[in-house]
Amino acid sequence: MLKKDIKPLDMPKEFEIEITFRRTEMVDIVEILPIVERIDGNKILFRENDFIRAFRYIRVMINLARSV
Repeated sequence: MLKKDIKPLDMPKEFEIEITFRRTEMVDIVEILPIVERIDGNKILFRENDFIRAFRYIRVMINLARSV
């Protein structure tokens, strides 16, 4: 495969990310973030246009969830 044959990925305009946590306490603490929508006892959803920012939010949520 030649370099000229490789095409850039088509990234979506918006990323919709759903995360399921093991305990409801984890969701309780994560939902303090303004972008988070709680779906049910263990699940949240958020939308972001920028992939890097979405990844950073995920890291923040993981750290918050680990604190409880």
